[in-house]
Amino acid sequence: MRYDKLLEAVKKLHAAQRRADKASENYHLARKQEASANRKAALSDKLVIECWERDKLLDLVHCELVNAGIAEPKDETAYAPQEITQSVGHGHSIKFLYHPPKPEGIQFSTPA
Repeated sequence: MRYDKLLEAVKKLHAAQRRADKASENYHLARKQEASANRKAALSDKLVIECWERDKLLDLVHCELVNAGIAEPKDETAYAPQEITQSVGHGHSIKFLYHPPKPEGIQFSTPA
């Protein structure tokens, strides 16, 4: 059934949103309690990671909505690979290429 993948993606998104909310609460609580700089940095990094996971699942849910015929696809540039810079703690960061999920059956023109 075409809605099974959509339902699964929405459930994953719901769980990711709950994790992001919890990470946000923990971070703000640590700031109010004047936690150590290392503790606040660790909680900030955790929050960034959880929000990134949630954002990736938002892309997946939109993709599944398009696959189910409920939503229109985004423009072609939204599905292009994106370079992401993400904190990995203690002042370090990594860069990686993110490939957003593309809806099935959608063909984009390739540059000549």
